[in-house]
Amino acid sequence: MKLLPDRVLFALTALSLAACAGGPDDPPRDDAGAVAAPDAGSDGADGSDAGAAGPAHPACGVFLQRCVQCHGEGAQSPSLLPEDVPALDNAPAAGAPGQVLVAAGDPSSSYLFAKVTGALSAGQGGRMPPGPTPLSDDEIAHLEAFITAGDIRCDGDVTAPEPEPPVWTPACQVIEARCTSCHNPQQTYPDLSPATLSSLIGAPSLQDDGQVLVVAGDADASYLIHKVEGSLGPGQGEQMPLEGAWLSAPEIDLLREMVNSGDLSCVDDGVAPVDGHPGCTVLNTNCTACHFDGGQFPPLFPGAIADLVGQSASIDPGQTLVVAGDPDASFLVHKIEDSLLAGQGGSMPPTGLLSAADVQAVRDMIATSSLDCGDGGGGGGIVPGGPIDVGDEVCAVDDGELVCLLETDPPPWAAGTHCSTGQWWQHEDDEEEGPMMHPGLACGQCHLQSGDDDAIPVAYGGTVMGALDDEDDCRGVPGVAVELLDIDDNVFYSTVTNAAGNFVVTPGEVPFRAFRVRLGLDGRSREMAGHVATYGDCNRCHTAQGNNGAPGRVVAP
Repeated sequence: MKLLPDRVLFALTALSLAACAGGPDDPPRDDAGAVAAPDAGSDGADGSDAGAAGPAHPACGVFLQRCVQCHGEGAQSPSLLPEDVPALDNAPAAGAPGQVLVAAGDPSSSYLFAKVTGALSAGQGGRMPPGPTPLSDDEIAHLEAFITAGDIRCDGDVTAPEPEPPVWTPACQVIEARCTSCHNPQQTYPDLSPATLSSLIGAPSLQDDGQVLVVAGDADASYLIHKVEGSLGPGQGEQMPLEGAWLSAPEIDLLREMVNSGDLSCVDDGVAPVDGHPGCTVLNTNCTACHFDGGQFPPLFPGAIADLVGQSASIDPGQTLVVAGDPDASFLVHKIEDSLLAGQGGSMPPTGLLSAADVQAVRDMIATSSLDCGDGGGGGGIVPGGPIDVGDEVCAVDDGELVCLLETDPPPWAAGTHCSTGQWWQHEDDEEEGPMMHPGLACGQCHLQSGDDDAIPVAYGGTVMGALDDEDDCRGVPGVAVELLDIDDNVFYSTVTNAAGNFVVTPGEVPFRAFRVRLGLDGRSREMAGHVATYGDCNRCHTAQGNNGAPGRVVAP
């Protein structure tokens, strides 16, 4: 079940250069085996004051730039703040029993290095950082050289890599070129600098108290558009810009499209606006790097937004992700507003809170129940292997063509013909791999035995079927709530079956522990009688015939 192929990158050149450079010998360690810090005030080997540190190792900047958004103070463990990095040496790796986070001097024995390169074994979760942008070759080379040198202190000035200058969207390029010579923070209100343009949403015009500069989603009601079009009333001043020619019709069209989209973020990040309410674009732009199709729960790509209505939040099952018509009761809004209670985790996205305008767009989207965001755009939607509903069939887009994955006739390799839903998986193992593949088969066992480096590890997974004796590759029941309960019967994770009836939870989302399952559908529920402490690959026991005492398939309530 390959969701997103990982590229395993090894910076061998940096390793050989570090070896040739003759780094320090094995550094002194304390009684616990960690690298010991020098005595305060001691001189360096060259006679200089060791406290007069220069720039820190570039790897420390990588931690600061790429990791601390999630692994920062009071956030996910381990902390990768520069001052906490020395504590990683010889520290046990929670995701890999028997391994250490950093073995100073030996990147190949360091679980941290395996996580960023993707050189992981089954059950060790996914590559870090999550999302579609792994560390670059240079960033990995910095980390490898840092660990190889043996001294993993971040003494000195930690400097994050210089970010690339932003690339503005075409509409914002027009504004920057034609408007900001006067409308900037030092001169004339309103400030039209692209970096802060979203602050115009809902802002009043000082020239006409009854006008709003930008009404997100409505160019005709936006005073900014009237000023550049010249559609002005008495007392509303002159058409803009004052210097040079007025904007051309194509330039005005770009501004109108931007305002109508509701997205004034200006940064061209390669994520196209999506169909539907402006709140759809906000979520697609800011959230799908992690919450893509097959990524972290809940999925926030456009095709999944409407399905969040009524779903429980995995971190607090008493909360509902989206309550249509009521943003104040929607946990999704609390997460992006940072209006959270103890035990509900941190605000999202971890890279920094959304702007007030972006939060308002999501609130408006939920308040008006405008949750149909289409299927396209950004970090999910229609991608190879990504499911979409087309009438009674479930299909995916491959190379621009719609391919139906489940059909009414059994595939030629099917062991039997019994399928209560009447729909079957029709593809061989190398076709349309993804979260909908092979309902009924033991996905965790298959991934372990495949030898395929791109096959994701599975902590918990299975298929909720329509009948006890449904055959392998028979489509299961979509939309079933799946709750994982710990030994004390507390819910520690919840998800929903996809269009093929499958559900998969990776070790990166939830490490394995003893569990049992509770299912819910249309007010009905069904629970496992006892707990399982060996593995979470449900279809290994719940076959059409039943193994290890199981009566047959996992069946929807």
